[in-house]
Amino acid sequence: MFNLKSRKSMKKTWSMILKVIIAVAGAIAGVIGVQAATM
Repeated sequence: MFNLKSRKSMKKTWSMILKVIIAVAGAIAGVIGVQAATM
């Protein structure tokens, strides 16, 4: 029972981490895109 619960919370944590990574990657891509456009 505990193992199942911890696995579920791990999945929740990973989805949060993935969202953060995607947000950061999107921000970096946006900055690079702006710099490329101004160059």
